[in-house]
Amino acid sequence: MNRMLTLLAAGALCFGAGARAQDQTVQFTQADGTRVPLTSGPHACAADLLVWTTTPWTLVSNTAVAARADVTYVLARPADGSTPVVVAEPLLTYALGEGAEVLATFTGADMERWHYTRPFELVAFPEGADTHFVVLADYVTTEDGTGLVHQA
Repeated sequence: MNRMLTLLAAGALCFGAGARAQDQTVQFTQADGTRVPLTSGPHACAADLLVWTTTPWTLVSNTAVAARADVTYVLARPADGSTPVVVAEPLLTYALGEGAEVLATFTGADMERWHYTRPFELVAFPEGADTHFVVLADYVTTEDGTGLVHQA
């Protein structure tokens, strides 16, 4: 049987044991540059989520973003003055560099069920499905990334 492999599939098949995926930090913004903001919670329409993933090819099927309940998160404006983003406080400098302005602080638990606009409209979800909100997960860490993890 002849199988055609996409570059993505070939890369996934050749990913060796012990190798680490290339991680990606993604500010949820649509391809045309329009923002994908929070749509509920105290920072609705004022901030974007800065989300981390090791599987960027699954972003089209994003259903949620995971945060850790006991971590402090910040709403911060990058030093370049661009749109404020939400990121874990311990990862602020790692994610945004020096000079970011902290506008607000809150816990991951505070963020539970904050909704956001999904980054792509390519996958159909059942009408009325409750998706695209922040969930809490103990596996989220502040060792690298942004403290917000893409879920597909």
